[in-house]
Amino acid sequence: MFHKESNEPIDDAVEVDHPGIQTENKEAIENLLKIIYQLPENQKTAIILSKIEDRPQKEVADIMKTSVKAVESLLQRAKQTIQKKLTESEGL
Repeated sequence: MFHKESNEPIDDAVEVDHPGIQTENKEAIENLLKIIYQLPENQKTAIILSKIEDRPQKEVADIMKTSVKAVESLLQRAKQTIQKKLTESEGL
């Protein structure tokens, strides 16, 4: 793992290489991606560009031909929907 600001390694980062944990993580990522791909098109685009491709919101706004404020709104709604669906899938 790396510090976001400096990109330097985090000395106390712990990696666990256990098949059960790897399977659980893989299933969690697959579930998350499944939820993302069910989002409305504009929310899906905003979340993929911003969070998966790690692009700045200004760049996302330019790509989507919209304002930064609109991107912020799309991301907020996408996050709310994702959280709701994750909670539902966990049976909480």
